[in-house]
This record gives sequence, structure tokens and C-alpha cells, in this order.
Amino acid sequence: MSLDLPTFKPRFPWWGADLQTLANRLRPPGACLAPHASEPLSFALRDGTGDTLLAVLDRPAEPKPGRPLAIVIHGLTGNQDSAYILSMARQLLDGGHRVLRLNLRGAGPSRATCGGHYYAGRSQDFRALLELLPAELTRDGLVAVGYSLGAAMLLKYLGEEGGAHAAFRRGQRLGADRSCRGLQLHDEAAQCFLSPLPAGTDEARGDRRGRRAIAH
Repeated sequence: MSLDLPTFKPRFPWWGADLQTLANRLRPPGACLAPHASEPLSFALRDGTGDTLLAVLDRPAEPKPGRPLAIVIHGLTGNQDSAYILSMARQLLDGGHRVLRLNLRGAGPSRATCGGHYYAGRSQDFRALLELLPAELTRDGLVAVGYSLGAAMLLKYLGEEGGAHAAFRRGQRLGADRSCRGLQLHDEAAQCFLSPLPAGTDEARGDRRGRRAIAH
């Protein structure tokens, strides 16, 4: 999948970063994603805690062959039904992607199924999720979109895996190398965003499905 993203063009009346940040609060998207279909999923973690992550899988009304599964990760205090998560989910669904709206450990409905709680450094939960995803969902690859704390966790995971492409959207498209410098990441961490992906868990299975990540 190409990450040659088009130049960002603000749309009336959301001119400027401040209005774009407030857009989903001032004009929240509807909670209903119809005509797309949704179903709950659960992922029992194998770390001995007994915790279970909950998520919602959205399937597009008009799926497009070859489109990867999109995992959308909320930020601090967010969950599967946060306005910005629903807004991104609808955009991806309209483009033919299946979407997994993830609740991090202890967030939203996962609070009832988890004794622990999420934090930016808990990248092992995202790694565990990838290992638990059924093959039917990942046959065309994966993309991941993270917001705020969820983006920080995603970047930490990518740095640990040492082999993924990442793109950053901050108003307009930035090159991965420029973004890494802007975030003052170490060279070895930045390298993972520029090198081809064979993530460790995939290599163990002999699986070469591509993965991409977009951090907001």
C-alpha cells in the first residue's frame, strides 16, 4: 500500500489547526455508522492478568478487495466511541476498509474486563493484539492509526520492532525522516520508520503481510 498521501487542504469552515482540533467537538459525528455493519470482538490477553481487551469490528457496506484492516487507537480518556474515532472509522469504511476500533486496557467497555490500565508505554498490549487477530482479518495486511497517547504507544511499538514504515499527519504530510527529527527521536528509533517491514511476530510465522502506521 502506498503512503504517497495527497497534500492536506483545509475544508470550510475548519481553517487552521485550532478549529480542526475542535471540529469533532463542535460538530460531533453521529454514533451510527450505517450502512456499515459492526460487531463486538474480545481478545483475552495471555500475560497472566486475566484481562480482556474489547473492540468493535466495522465492516464496510461496499468492501474493496485488497484493502488492509485498519486498527484505530484512541488517546487518553478515549474509547471506541470517541468522536474522532468514529469520524476516522467512517472515512476508512467509506473507502472500503474494515476497521477495528480498539479499547486499550481498562478503557471504555474494557474497564469491566480488565484489572489493569493502559498507558503510553504499554506497547506489549498492541503486540499481543496483533498476535491474537484472526487470519481472516489480516490476510490483506494491516494499517494502524493512533491518536495522542495511542499514537505514542504505536510509535513505541514500531521502534521496538525495528522494521515498519510510518507516516505522520500534522496538518500536512511530512517525510518520515523530517518527522523523526521534529520529534527528537534517536537515530536508531527513526530508522524503523524508513526500513522495510518484517515484524518479529510475522517472521516467526513466515508471514510477509505489510503493515503501515499513521500517527496523529
